[in-house]
Amino acid sequence: MVLLPQKGWINTIRTTLNMTRDQMATKLQLTKGAVQKIEEREATGQITIHKLRDVGQALDMQFVYGFVPKDGIYFRERNVFLASIKYG
Repeated sequence: MVLLPQKGWINTIRTTLNMTRDQMATKLQLTKGAVQKIEEREATGQITIHKLRDVGQALDMQFVYGFVPKDGIYFRERNVFLASIKYG
């Protein structure tokens, strides 16, 4: 099971990097309020993959999207297919 930060990954990563909403807004060419909405949407699962890719670039990170088995069993070459899409 993957534990999610209460305020979402975007807010957690942004604050860990000591980046303000104003700074992120400048990089995304948005307002501070728009960045707050992005953080809220990501935390509630209502954000698009496209927007996550944009945020990744603003954070100077590569956004990667993938699937992990619920039971925690590691992938085996013969019997498990892993689909992952890398954006960047």
